[in-house]
Amino acid sequence: YTTLFRSHVDAINESSRGKAQAFAKSPKALALVIAAEQPSVLIACSADCNINAGKVMKQVLTTSGGRGGGSASLAQGVLSNAAGIELLKKELGFELQPGRAERQ
Repeated sequence: YTTLFRSHVDAINESSRGKAQAFAKSPKALALVIAAEQPSVLIACSADCNINAGKVMKQVLTTSGGRGGGSASLAQGVLSNAAGIELLKKELGFELQPGRAERQ
């Protein structure tokens, strides 16, 4: 991917899901929404970004626990603990820092 939309919200809702899906219509785009509640995450990506959101989510849920799933372009899950968020960022290949995203 070349463009990233990230959002930290209290809870994932229709508004945050809609914004992520709209962003993922851009070329080579990845949207990651991280919610403080439960903790939960949403991944939305364009078809050309070479990331399968459902496979990434399944891997993270298998390793860290939780529930969720999705398709190649959109996946959402509730993680068993906040450590799952760090694993998800690692699986996506980047570190999130305030104000920017860095691909490893």
